[in-house]
Amino acid sequence: MTNALQPLKDKIALVVGGSRGIGAGIARRLAEDGAGIALTYAAATDKADELVQQIAAGGVRAIAIKADSGNEAELRDAVAKTMQQFGRLDILVVNAGVLILPSRRPLPTWGKAVASLPSAATRPCEPASRARASTR
Repeated sequence: MTNALQPLKDKIALVVGGSRGIGAGIARRLAEDGAGIALTYAAATDKADELVQQIAAGGVRAIAIKADSGNEAELRDAVAKTMQQFGRLDILVVNAGVLILPSRRPLPTWGKAVASLPSAATRPCEPASRARASTR
């Protein structure tokens, strides 16, 4: 493919929560546009490995990294592994999240889970921005 058909050629994307659902769709689209893909998964190793194989079959390099999006150390490690494998990080997609329905947990616990979502969404941003700055 030409660069016009792959506007993200030579770019690297880390998709946090990228092994299933919307995250997998985002990873596929970024790969179609030429970006190398690092994606994180919490538990679905088989889904993550399958997606990496699908992306690689399209001629784009991809890796899967086990990382709990609620664990800051694991997210920092995911950024570090992306940098080790690709040498750069250009795009960060934070897609991970958990929905805990109130009927399955007491309401005060559910409220705490919802309140923690903004910090979960921003956790990978600081290490990713440092990684990005180090390659400029």
